[in-house]
Amino acid sequence: MKSAQFFKDEIEKLRSEMAEAKTQLNKNYKMDEKLAKQLRGTVKRNRKKIEEYTLYLRYAETNPSEDYLKKEIDRITNRINKFTELYKPLDETAHDKKKCAAHKKDYEKEMGIPKLRKQLSTICFISN
Repeated sequence: MKSAQFFKDEIEKLRSEMAEAKTQLNKNYKMDEKLAKQLRGTVKRNRKKIEEYTLYLRYAETNPSEDYLKKEIDRITNRINKFTELYKPLDETAHDKKKCAAHKKDYEKEMGIPKLRKQLSTICFISN
């Protein structure tokens, strides 16, 4: 299981990389466009990763036990599977694929499946 300190270290490392990339962007305003694009991408990716790791950090700071994490993984997986089983798709012969996909997406959103999937991925990442 990953500790809170692991996430703090990773966040600090990402922040320093992001600050370095921003400094390079600000210093060299006449740099190659390809390099500038790469540095902006680094900043954007690191910002997103910091948000993710901050979420993981908050969860890890509660010091959940391995048993609890396993139970939560099972509970969330069962819940997602149950919602998936209960879904009644539209008739594909009467509706186009776009409408069927939108219907399924709306159903999943209504049932909170994206949130459950995010929780599941967070717990799995912390426990491994």
